[in-house]
Amino acid sequence: MEKNNDHVRFFTVEQTCDVMCLHFAIQSEYFPGMLADMVNELWSFLSDRKKRPSNALVLYPPPGVLSPNSFEKVLTAYGIICSNEPIHQQDPMARHAIEEDFIHEMNASHRLIKGIRYINDFVVAALSGKTVLSLFGPALACDLRVVSKDFVLINRMPYSKFTPWGALPWFLSRILGRAKAWALLAEEKDINAEQAIDLGLVDKIVSTEQLKGTSITLAQIGAMRPRAIKQAMIHVDAPLEQYLEIEKSLFLSSFEQRSTSFSEGGDPVL
Repeated sequence: MEKNNDHVRFFTVEQTCDVMCLHFAIQSEYFPGMLADMVNELWSFLSDRKKRPSNALVLYPPPGVLSPNSFEKVLTAYGIICSNEPIHQQDPMARHAIEEDFIHEMNASHRLIKGIRYINDFVVAALSGKTVLSLFGPALACDLRVVSKDFVLINRMPYSKFTPWGALPWFLSRILGRAKAWALLAEEKDINAEQAIDLGLVDKIVSTEQLKGTSITLAQIGAMRPRAIKQAMIHVDAPLEQYLEIEKSLFLSSFEQRSTSFSEGGDPVL
């Protein structure tokens, strides 16, 4: 087991066998722009292949970092109270500044989601404790989600009247279908681990003690699968004509990789 503490500000990297484990640091407070800073740091790591020689990643948000309390701290940092009370009228300039800050943060979250979803590596999210449904989008972008038995999704969107972000409706509609996704988003209801796995939102439930070990094992298994399968699944929502062109490109790429592996003395992949 090898640790790399170059990223001590927001996360540390731990190499376990052939899996890179990213442990996110607990933040004592939230300040505007923090999410963008975290994503920039993570993006720097993900985009540098030399820093991640393995083919699998496990993301470990610490318990509570995605909880309702943390989400309220994010909003409070912008002077917004998370309640069903109407937001008081503000000076137009101040309101515009807040909107610009939020757009900056949302752009960062969108960049994170695209980075996770389109990376070649097999990515596993390991979650525990309370998680705000609004912040679950990046986890849904991962290839697999493993949660502990105390995992709970908290939906406060109907209460706060904030639009869901992080591509949450996009992911949910593809997992559940439009009608069920709409019902889930519109109903202020908590979803425990068992309910989440029944809905297809998570893939495996384990004890807190088994969370790390199981996540690493599943990441190792996922890394052995052909990368072309992941890339094909990413594009299944594209129009058929576009998908067929992508399929051709993916096949040629996998054919080239297979030929290279065989010429170097490796066994051909069947």
